[in-house]
Amino acid sequence: MQPTHHAPETSSGHVGGVSASREGKMLATRDGTGSSDKASLRQRLRRRGRNLVDDVRRAARFPGAERERLLLIGKSALAATIAWFVANNLLGAPSATFAPFTALLMVQSTIQLSMQQSWYYVLAVSIGVSATAVLGPLLGIHPLTFLVLVLFTLLLGFWRRLGSQGTQVSVAAVFAYATYAQVGPGINAAIDVFIIAGLVVLGATVGVVVNMVLFPPTRYRSAQRAVDSLGDSLGYLIGDIGCRLWQGAPEPESTQDWTRRAQDLSGQVEQTSQALENAVESSRFNPRRLLTRQPETYSGGRTLFDMFQRCHDQLLSITRGLNYVGQESEIYDRDQREFLDGYAKVFVRCAQGLRHAGWMHDHDAREREQFERDVAMSEKRCRILAEQADRSGLDISGKSPIYGYLLADLQRMVSELENGRDEFGQDSNPSGRSR
Repeated sequence: MQPTHHAPETSSGHVGGVSASREGKMLATRDGTGSSDKASLRQRLRRRGRNLVDDVRRAARFPGAERERLLLIGKSALAATIAWFVANNLLGAPSATFAPFTALLMVQSTIQLSMQQSWYYVLAVSIGVSATAVLGPLLGIHPLTFLVLVLFTLLLGFWRRLGSQGTQVSVAAVFAYATYAQVGPGINAAIDVFIIAGLVVLGATVGVVVNMVLFPPTRYRSAQRAVDSLGDSLGYLIGDIGCRLWQGAPEPESTQDWTRRAQDLSGQVEQTSQALENAVESSRFNPRRLLTRQPETYSGGRTLFDMFQRCHDQLLSITRGLNYVGQESEIYDRDQREFLDGYAKVFVRCAQGLRHAGWMHDHDAREREQFERDVAMSEKRCRILAEQADRSGLDISGKSPIYGYLLADLQRMVSELENGRDEFGQDSNPSGRSR
């Protein structure tokens, strides 16, 4: 009688059961993971869809980045369609896609940028096509010819006059060489090669014209809001410091917070400067400027910004000085307390002047007069403070030099306000707003 071997069968069956169980769990895990990934993908798509709908609604209701982006997309599509229709349907040109492709690239954020990039692009393409027209017949259709052509046009692309379009020299040369190789040597090949340059000129022209005629972009409102917001933020911080100094000697926590907030304003100053540059750039070659009578230089907004920027520079120095005052361990005497009280009065008036300057509108005599009164009062109180500090000895050579430095920075800030007031008196449109 032969023995039965139940153990191996049981063991094998157990192992097989475990393997099947593990495979089932892995399949279930994969199915669960796949379902989770699909659900997550659907959620992301829904969220992006909602964001797109919200952007479209904001673009329809309010001016801003969303509207400008949608207008740019619409104008690009229209320019490409017109260029394709003219090149393909009306002219029946070979390689007609060069026209809409160029038109897409030439619809830029401003008309000046469109014209500038169009000039660079057409010049780069013309150089690349000309290089192909010369080297093709000279060297023939050969891989070595292609290598020489690419190397030569890459070197030409480093010419500074081409700006950011330098690489387009080689791109145009490659496409032109492909056309030349398909047609073969002869007059027809040369004609087809130069047709490419003509299509590029057509596309660039269509792109610039569409961008100029159809809702030409302007940046005046954005620049106005940026300048007004900077004046308001600067005035709010200076006023906050002035009110706190009125309440007593500043604590280290307060002075450190002022220093941080003044430094944070540097980013807003840079953004405002960029907004002004965009406004000036958008006005050049813009037909809407003739209709709205807006000044090309936007001198009023620049005058306001320059005043705000210089006052911010002085504020940075003042907050560093106040931070040092807040960390002094000695007890403030009467002269120091009176100095800080007088400093607070000047600061509050400077804050009011900055905020009124940001609120000035065309021929708004009330805001202009209020700004001038604030500047005059700031100058008067600053002069009184200087006399008081001179009598008490709180100057650079006195018992606490930091107060002399603070006074000098404050006098510079008041002087910047006075300079701004004088410049506004020479400018009939101080804020640069359209009439």
